[in-house]
Amino acid sequence: MLKTAFSILLTLLAVETATAAPFGDRNSTGPQPFQEKPCYMTGRHSVPHSVIINTHVQCLEGSGPFHDIPDVVYDNMQYSVYDYQKYPNLSPVGFALEYFTPHKRTKSITKALENLMVLYGATNAGLRSWGDARINDVKKIKGPSFYLAFQHAISIENLELAADQLKKVRQNSKMR
Repeated sequence: MLKTAFSILLTLLAVETATAAPFGDRNSTGPQPFQEKPCYMTGRHSVPHSVIINTHVQCLEGSGPFHDIPDVVYDNMQYSVYDYQKYPNLSPVGFALEYFTPHKRTKSITKALENLMVLYGATNAGLRSWGDARINDVKKIKGPSFYLAFQHAISIENLELAADQLKKVRQNSKMR
């Protein structure tokens, strides 16, 4: 009987932990039932099909790194912590080179790159949802986004994809 009660308690604790909202001290919103688009897509324009929409990204209330676009969180990582705009002396790609180049390749590094790709992808989608009004910001965020994809492709040993992403990085390296 005691074993069964303990087992039930552990199960309830696991369920409670799994369903607990991350960032309990912050106001965050994720996808809501019947929501047409994710919380970070605050504009009225549709985005290109090549832009990946991740419905598991959460939005933080308050001001974000870009006007009218909330800061986003995914897997306990927050976009504004890794925002290229924090270092205006570096170009967006220069920032990515400095801060997103792993010194070694491990599963945890690959996972971190994937999470950063999700954060940058959500912010990119948010910017693109504003159409031409945010085109300069879109051009700037593409460089770090492609650089993350380049580094991720190296981590998963897909050199063909890495070469393709590197071309995109070079095409977007002129933005400041």
